[in-house]
Amino acid sequence: MGNDYEGNFYRMNKLTLLLLLLVFAQCAIAQDNTQVLIRGRVVEADSLSALPYVHIRGQQGTTGTATDSQGNFSVNVLSQDTIMFSSVGYQPYFLFPADSTEEKLSTLTVTMVPQINTLKEVTVRAYDNIEQFIRREPEPFSLNRPKGEPLFERKDPQEVPAIGLAGGMNGARLEGAVTAFANLFNSKYQQEKKLKEILANKEEESRQQELRQIMTEKYQDMLATATTLSEADIERFTLEYMPSPQVMLHLDDYSIMLSIVKNLQNFETEAERQLAIQRLLENKVFEGESSTTRQ
Repeated sequence: MGNDYEGNFYRMNKLTLLLLLLVFAQCAIAQDNTQVLIRGRVVEADSLSALPYVHIRGQQGTTGTATDSQGNFSVNVLSQDTIMFSSVGYQPYFLFPADSTEEKLSTLTVTMVPQINTLKEVTVRAYDNIEQFIRREPEPFSLNRPKGEPLFERKDPQEVPAIGLAGGMNGARLEGAVTAFANLFNSKYQQEKKLKEILANKEEESRQQELRQIMTEKYQDMLATATTLSEADIERFTLEYMPSPQVMLHLDDYSIMLSIVKNLQNFETEAERQLAIQRLLENKVFEGESSTTRQ
């Protein structure tokens, strides 16, 4: 009886010691798994630009937040947890706070690498025989047939009618019929398309002519108001110096008048040209002739 008591006492002490060890282990784990503050910025690996709205969560489900519009974040996490940074189009990034010091955890720079998905190769093949896609109606047959006659009538492919899909059609005749039918609609479509292009070109040409006329009248009115040029000089000045109508649409009146004033310095009026010719004839000095030769 004494041995049984000692045995029971020994087993109870062993069980008590085991429970105490489990309690101490849980306390140690609880002390190690304290909360720490992680703070920093998430950037892209290629450009190092900030990544906004990156999801940050712990694997134990106790942490959940996201970066702001500048990629910054600040959140308390468990020291023994695994923190995952995830965003669409990027490979996930995992952080283990227990492997870093508090100083590093407060100035983190998380770099996320773009995720490239490679699609499988797709091979496209053309079907040479379109007849296999045409639904055929079954040919009528009767079970009441003379003895020795086959259940289905065998026909030579050359005897199959060229018109009517129900009776059948070989590949060459079908292709010819489809091609002719397509060419008929294609020719009509091309004619209508060409006609629309011609009408559109005529409409655009008419619009451009009307625009040029309006811009020319405006330019010549400004010339007549600002100068004393004759009608012939205005016409010639317009041909030489007037900007294109498309350019004039984007110019204000001040810019147009400024270009007129600058070009007037190089413009020779008809009167000036006649006077120069008259002086040339009076002096009788022509190209290639010097004053000594004339004497």
